[in-house]
Amino acid sequence: MDDALSLAATGVTMRWTLVQERHAALAITAEGAGVELHVTYVRDSFADLLAAASDIKLGAYSTYAVLSGEPAGHVLFFSSLAEAEAVMLDVVAFPAISASLTRFSAGELRWRGFLSRQALVDAAADMAAEVLAEHGETGYERRWGHPFPAGLAARLR
Repeated sequence: MDDALSLAATGVTMRWTLVQERHAALAITAEGAGVELHVTYVRDSFADLLAAASDIKLGAYSTYAVLSGEPAGHVLFFSSLAEAEAVMLDVVAFPAISASLTRFSAGELRWRGFLSRQALVDAAADMAAEVLAEHGETGYERRWGHPFPAGLAARLR
């Protein structure tokens, strides 16, 4: 387990940018490498991401977040070994995430990172705080189409 932790990135950042009404960009970086994803409001993907980070904070060995697009999207798969302080994050693109019968067909790995569990949680908490500071709860809901997930954000602190 110490080997996994030594590989885990501690310099983790997440940035959720509302680029236009009901469209966002999620950027995840770890030690300078990362991925940027386009997300739409079809599903409350921001809340899904904060819920997954909360699961990790509570010690979950695996969890996921669905980031919807139209019709494509991404799933962020988080996994770790029992009691490990490192979390593997796989970002997988799916061409038809909105279609129930083919949702998880033809997935393509876009990015993989090994992250410190605490750095991941801190990055998600910082991201939520930045979004709230920039838009406020009312402005966020107006631009994103879903209420700001205040309870999930609070659980990360």
